[in-house]
Amino acid sequence: MVANRGKCAEQSVNKSFRSETERKAGSEVFSHLMPADIEFDTIVTNNISGDILSNEASMLTGSFRMLPSASLGESGPGLFEPIYGFALDIAGQWPGSYCDTKQGCCYPKTGKPATDFIIYGLQPYSNLGSPLLNCDRKAQTDTSKISKLSQSLQTHWPSLACPSKNGMKHWSNEWYKYGTCSKSILDQHKYFEAAINLKKKVNLLKILQTAGIQQNGKFYNVGHIAETIRIAIGYQPGIHCSVDKLGNSQLNLVYLCSNTLGTQIIECPGMVMGTCKTTVKFPPF
Repeated sequence: MVANRGKCAEQSVNKSFRSETERKAGSEVFSHLMPADIEFDTIVTNNISGDILSNEASMLTGSFRMLPSASLGESGPGLFEPIYGFALDIAGQWPGSYCDTKQGCCYPKTGKPATDFIIYGLQPYSNLGSPLLNCDRKAQTDTSKISKLSQSLQTHWPSLACPSKNGMKHWSNEWYKYGTCSKSILDQHKYFEAAINLKKKVNLLKILQTAGIQQNGKFYNVGHIAETIRIAIGYQPGIHCSVDKLGNSQLNLVYLCSNTLGTQIIECPGMVMGTCKTTVKFPPF
């Protein structure tokens, strides 16, 4: 049975790596893991390769969540977690693109948000790239847990949906739908605090403006936008576009990923992202 699982797992390894070099390296390492699981004491890889190999190695015992993996850096504490953990997908939304659509937008009761990217969401993804949501259908939001963050949330995570929503109702929905999937590590306060801190850590508007990409209604090469962000933060972003009232593709969302604690930007674990034309509009707000 182990041999059968190993054959399927090796096929999974071959499909999961993004390049031929990664595929060959991953397949070679895995071929040594299956027949002799004690051959390696430690395997050091990049984030995605480590996720794939640790998930496949868990098949030696026949189940996920049984073997430990670790994320270690040169400074700070190490994060030890069960196999099949998760990463957090933090999405920044350009409000000008949300409002410049056929459905339009409504400002929150506190007024028009500042001219800046806002938080679209903080969503857990499995290490295999699958979204996690609605993990606790009985969950309820304890507003006392996030009341101290309400002012920051109004600034960084407002709702632009119509009709204008009460902020707490908007955030409660985010916690119920996404936050409950990370509550084993992040309680309600830490979940929203992590989203705010990640948004502050990566100033998307400043990064783009420094490279001459201005929110002026002009069109920019989407590859240049993505590369500008990658150079600034060291990781490849995902770019999602919306369609304006005239049918033009425009910059809407920028996706990044963080570790499970929401403290550090990491490479996204296999998520497929990108819905834009070659050139996109960056509308004013």
